[in-house]
Amino acid sequence: MRFPIRRTRFHVFGCMLLNGKDVVLISDRARSDDFITLLRLIRRHNPFGTIVLIVDNASIHTSMKTLDAAAELDIKLVFLPPYSPDLNPIEFSWRDCKRELWLRDVNTARITFKSTFLSYVNERKLSYSRRWLRLYGKILASYGVILNG
Repeated sequence: MRFPIRRTRFHVFGCMLLNGKDVVLISDRARSDDFITLLRLIRRHNPFGTIVLIVDNASIHTSMKTLDAAAELDIKLVFLPPYSPDLNPIEFSWRDCKRELWLRDVNTARITFKSTFLSYVNERKLSYSRRWLRLYGKILASYGVILNG
């Protein structure tokens, strides 16, 4: 007999800031309002200066509602070319977290994802970002962002 399997999912939004405080948000959905909540959390934890986020072209990143919220919060969104997640340093963090948590049940994974993600980012932030900075660091400079260290 086959039994229907109901998969429970959750969505993780995260921000890895090279010279700021990293932020993670876990949600049951992935909509523009959820991404805007992440933007507000980022600004709350990083109250000073311009913030530059690298994002893909998902509709939650490109909606007018999101663009207006980002502008209001002084967060600059840098959009990657389509089909190029490998250009976003945070993708390495997601990969490592998924690899570590994939065998756990969904509730345990949901509970531990935030701390697992933050520990990977904290340990490996510069190594994840080194190649990107070498190739695309001029984009940051064009936004007036100067990195410490």
